Amino acid sequence: MKTRLLYRRVANLFFVFFLGLCLAYSIGDGMRSEADKWIGLLALVILLWGVRDLLHLLADLWSEL
Repeated sequence: MKTRLLYRRVANLFFVFFLGLCLAYSIGDGMRSEADKWIGLLALVILLWGVRDLLHLLADLWSEL
């Protein structure tokens, strides 16, 4: 895998996890309103997207070995 592509994928991975964690943290101490539930769902989707990116990155790195 090319180094530049690797750096871009790692940066994208950190951005997705950071965005998901920020959304999850913004919920606070509980889901009280309907909007909080939708924000929580969005945070979960973003974090799952980050996990998917992480697994793809690890698979690419494993195939390079």
